[in-house]
Amino acid sequence: MPLLTSVPPRGRRDDYQSVGVCERNEPLAPETARVRKVVCVGDSLVRGQVSFDFVELLRQRLSEDGFRFFNAGVNGDLAYNVLVRLDTVIAYHPDFVIVLAGSNDVNATLSSGIGLGYRLWKRLPQEPAIDWYHSNMLRIVRLLKEKTSARIAITSPPVMGEDLASLPNERVRVYSALLLSLAIQEGITYLPVHERHEEYLQRIDHVAGRSHDAKSTLMWTSLFRHYVLRHDFATIARQNGFVLTTEGLHLNGPGAAIVADVVEAFLRDSA
Repeated sequence: MPLLTSVPPRGRRDDYQSVGVCERNEPLAPETARVRKVVCVGDSLVRGQVSFDFVELLRQRLSEDGFRFFNAGVNGDLAYNVLVRLDTVIAYHPDFVIVLAGSNDVNATLSSGIGLGYRLWKRLPQEPAIDWYHSNMLRIVRLLKEKTSARIAITSPPVMGEDLASLPNERVRVYSALLLSLAIQEGITYLPVHERHEEYLQRIDHVAGRSHDAKSTLMWTSLFRHYVLRHDFATIARQNGFVLTTEGLHLNGPGAAIVADVVEAFLRDSA
């Protein structure tokens, strides 16, 4: 994984509004300090294998302050898949749970063929749709509230492509509004990742960038360049013409840093 050399400014204090788990070794706080367990659960954006690892960024920033991170990301997961394996998260008796799921739910609605592909790959019981996403996210939140004492935060999905007027990003905004409403209803925290990504692209006047490739051709060629040709995510992003993502879906260093900024602000204010 390349070192992060160019990172957008750290998030502000208002950067938030109120199958198994992978744990990497990290330095623990002194025994006299309470260790706070944070489980980040979601899809490949959380897993950090085909996307820049924002959970590792959080670990580097906060481990010495008493936070211990567990990565519960699984590539390709929709909210339904997270719900199915939620017991593995609950078993850690977490102090905080960060839920980032939705990019695959949105992607699966962009065409019937893509939706069918997800149904077969992830063994979904029905066609992905926004109402089903809402139902699954609501069940995730209520199970976490019932079975843990964790502070819960749900994040809006990152940008999908960097044309902010494109259909994928319009749809992400709809899903994000749904999550905000759900967070208010359930009394949990909403983390505006998509909004911060949009603000960053607007600030650098990059609002009509390259669109998301829903057919995933660019994703697979980018993964080949990363794992076979050994190009880092920053190089791939630059060659593909993206600022915050490597190929329109998965995050590069600056995109992941913004996610980490938003989550870090929540954790520090909630500790």
